[in-house]
Amino acid sequence: MPLETPELISLKLGQAAKNGKNARGLLSYRVVCSVDRQDISLVLVGNEGGGWFSSELVPLTRIEGMLESDGSDDTAIPVNALRAVFVSRSANNAGFLAAVLVTEGLLELTEGSPRRYVRTDSWDRWKRAMLSEQGESFAPEVKKTPILAALEVAQEDGQGTGKKRKKSRPAGNSASCAQMQGEVTDLPDQDSAEPGESANDSPE
Repeated sequence: MPLETPELISLKLGQAAKNGKNARGLLSYRVVCSVDRQDISLVLVGNEGGGWFSSELVPLTRIEGMLESDGSDDTAIPVNALRAVFVSRSANNAGFLAAVLVTEGLLELTEGSPRRYVRTDSWDRWKRAMLSEQGESFAPEVKKTPILAALEVAQEDGQGTGKKRKKSRPAGNSASCAQMQGEVTDLPDQDSAEPGESANDSPE
């Protein structure tokens, strides 16, 4: 794809093996940067084996800041600490991001602990190598408005004026509401999921 006025530049499309003992399939991710090639971000774009994940852009500076505040370079970092770099609450985000960082050589698994990591000394070298790639244009996934929010906007615009809001339906009709929301957001509805997340059949 040509690079004329891109919103972002995708420097790399890669795949990472999950670190969980029972995990299946590979993760797909992109390394992207701003058009001025100053700011690098990571974004999860696919999951073969199942499990919620967020498709939001995660700035590398945010990841580095979290790692520095969580401990020194030689301190083992628990995987759950990576949840703090996401806006979304999806439970698999931390583990999936850790898998990407291990694949890129930025984190290493500690011996005897599959859920704790140490930072490598490759970050600066890795950033220079990524920013030297030509890349291609990349537009992040647009988050669609959930149906309930869309209805509220319609009411504020005067649509449905004079009509009383219907009472909540019994729990037995909740499935149809979830289906309607799924049609607008292109996403199923679960407690750990928010607009902008993708899912398959099982967690990590």
